[in-house]
Amino acid sequence: MIATFVLPGFVTLLLRERTYVIKGEDTPFERLLTALYYSALVFAVLSVGGLLLGFDARDVARAYDGDANYEIYVAFAVAGLFIIPLAIAEIGRRWQGSRVLRPWFLEHSGVDPGHSVPAGWEHFFGRSEGAFEGRGLLLRITLDDGRVIAGFFGKDSLAGYTAHTRDLFIEERWILDDDDWFKEPAEDSRGVWISEGSIRSVEAYAPPQTEAGADDGPGND
Repeated sequence: MIATFVLPGFVTLLLRERTYVIKGEDTPFERLLTALYYSALVFAVLSVGGLLLGFDARDVARAYDGDANYEIYVAFAVAGLFIIPLAIAEIGRRWQGSRVLRPWFLEHSGVDPGHSVPAGWEHFFGRSEGAFEGRGLLLRITLDDGRVIAGFFGKDSLAGYTAHTRDLFIEERWILDDDDWFKEPAEDSRGVWISEGSIRSVEAYAPPQTEAGADDGPGND
């Protein structure tokens, strides 16, 4: 019975972490509480849906005692384990990515939007506007041994999004000049991976414009 109640919450939690929420360093107890919260939300939606469909207390009692039709159990299982958790995760994703309604609500309610971001890494690489949708970025990464690596971070690049995997894959490495400044793309570069533990700092700059003035990335200069 406990597993039946908790499972919808865990499904919702996993869907959120697979779509838009950055997984934090919650303890197992904290994750259990979060799952219980979402389970309560799922069952609340199920209850409202049941009332709208004409179910009453006697129908609920029959279902609890195992006397309901097979189709009823299948319908509630599909709704409680798939449809409603997916809907909750999708609504949350759209709310998190809203550029009008959510900022307006946070501003007028006095809530700091930074509370939803675990660290500056996620704040920077989690942004979807500007550099990440268009021209990309030129990055200078200083390593823990003092070396500097540079490259182009575009749509085929990747930044690890959890506290345990904040590594970087940069799709195109760049050659630096004597002042450790961007010079040109490395010939035949297919990217470079940088482990989390070796990164001391990351600097980001706008890439150069193309000859035609379009924002197609630095490789078309």
